[in-house]
Amino acid sequence: MARGTVSFLLCVCGGVAGSEGAAIELSQAWVARTRKVASRWFEDRRRTDASLVVAAGISAAFGAPFAGTVLASELGLAGRAVPTVFAALVAFVCSRTWQSELGVLAGKAFGQSSALGGFSFASVYVWACALAIGLLCAPLGLLAVRYLRYAHDSLLDLFQTRAWMRILSGGGLLFLLLLAYPPANVMPAEMLMRVLGNKLGWELSSVLFFARLLALSALIGGFGSAGIFGPVFILGALVGSGLSQLMYPEIPGFAAVCGLAGGAAFWGAVLGVPIAGAVLAFELTQNATVLLPCLVAGGTAYGLRKWLGFRSLVEVDLDARGMRLSGGRSSAVLESLFVRDAMVLDHETASELDPISEIRARLTRSAYPFMPVVSAQGKYLGLLSIDLLDAPERASERASVAAWLGRKESRAPTVRPGDSLARAATVFRAHACAPVLTEDGRLSGLLFSSHVRLAYDRAVARRSGSKPSL
Repeated sequence: MARGTVSFLLCVCGGVAGSEGAAIELSQAWVARTRKVASRWFEDRRRTDASLVVAAGISAAFGAPFAGTVLASELGLAGRAVPTVFAALVAFVCSRTWQSELGVLAGKAFGQSSALGGFSFASVYVWACALAIGLLCAPLGLLAVRYLRYAHDSLLDLFQTRAWMRILSGGGLLFLLLLAYPPANVMPAEMLMRVLGNKLGWELSSVLFFARLLALSALIGGFGSAGIFGPVFILGALVGSGLSQLMYPEIPGFAAVCGLAGGAAFWGAVLGVPIAGAVLAFELTQNATVLLPCLVAGGTAYGLRKWLGFRSLVEVDLDARGMRLSGGRSSAVLESLFVRDAMVLDHETASELDPISEIRARLTRSAYPFMPVVSAQGKYLGLLSIDLLDAPERASERASVAAWLGRKESRAPTVRPGDSLARAATVFRAHACAPVLTEDGRLSGLLFSSHVRLAYDRAVARRSGSKPSL
C-alpha cells in the first residue's frame, strides 16, 4: 500500500513513475488484504493474482487490455487466462467510463490521426529503419539495464538497512534533476504526444533520453516502484523518433511510427516483452499500420539481447533478490530436485533386432509416444518415436530397428539420475523426451517435461505448506 501511494504521488507530481505502478501495487495490496492466508500456499493462485493486477494495471493506464494480457503472459506469470482477460477488460471499460487522465496513455491523448497521417510500411527504407531501431535499442537497453541495476545496488550498499535514507536520496536526486532540467518533468502522456507529433529534434531527444533514464534510476533505486512500463516505453520512443529524424525526416508520419517502434524495441530489450510492446502500440493508435514495424523492431531487439546472453531487467532484479527463475519456475526449487525424482520407469523398451511393424503396434498401445532401444547387455542405443515410425516415406514393414538408429531423429540428449531438474529442464527446448542413463550407459528411465512440472508442483506445495510466508 505504501509503495502504491508513493507511485501515485510520483506519477501526479512529476510524471517520473507511470500510473500503472500505482494501479498494480494498490491492486496487489487489496488482493493481499482480502485473500485468506491459506490462499498464499497455492502457487497457481499467487500467479493468477499477479497476472490479474499486472494486466488490469496496464489496461487501465494505457487503455490497452490485450497488451496487458500479453504482457502478463510474456513475463512468465502463468496465471489463469480467463480471469486475466476479464480483469483487463473490466479495467479498460472502467478507465474509459470514468475518463481518468491520471497518466492514461490513450490513443486520443496524442492525436494519432495527425501524427501518423499517410504513413505506409512499403518502402525498403522503412524496413531498414525498423531493423536499425531494433539493433540500436538492444545495446542501449542492455546499458540501461546495467545502469539501473548499478544505481539500485549503489544506494542499497550505501544505506543498507536504512530504507528511509534511500527514499530521501532518491527523492533528492529527482528534485535536483527536475530543478536543473525542467523539460524532463513532463507527464508520460504529454511526452509521448510530443514524440509522436514530431515536435522534438534528435538533439533534444538525446538529452531527454539521458534525463529520463537518470530519473528512472532514481525511481528504481530510491522507491522501487512498479511504474516502469510507461517510462521504459518513452525511452524507446525517444530513441526511435530521434533516429528517424536523422535517417528519413521527410517521410510523413515516419517519426511517430519510429517512436512507437522504439518503444516496442525497448520493451523487448529491457523487459523481454516485444510482442506486448507491439500490441500496445497498435492499441494506442488503433492503426494496424504500426503493428508490423513494431514487431520487427521489438523482435530484433529481443533476439539480439538473447543472442548476446543478457537478461532482462525483471530477471536481473529477481536474481538480486535470490529468486532466480528458469522457464517461469524457481531455480532454487528445481536445483533441490533430481532427475530420479521425476523420471518414469513404466515404459517399454525395444531391441535393435525387432521389426518396425511390431514396434509400431507396441507404440500405438503404449502410454508414452517414445520407446528407447537397448542392446542385449542393457546399453542405450537410441530413441524411437511414433512420429518417426509413422513417416510415410520411411514405412518399411520388413526393416528392423537397427536401420533407424543411425538417423538424426533417433538421437536425443541424455541426462543422469543425479542431475538436478534445473539442468535437465534445458533439454526440453528442442526435445520432448530425455533418456536417463547411468554412468555406464545403461538405461534407467525416461524423463518428460510434464513429469518435471509435476515434481516441481509437488515440491512447491510441500514448501508452501510448511512455510506459509512463501
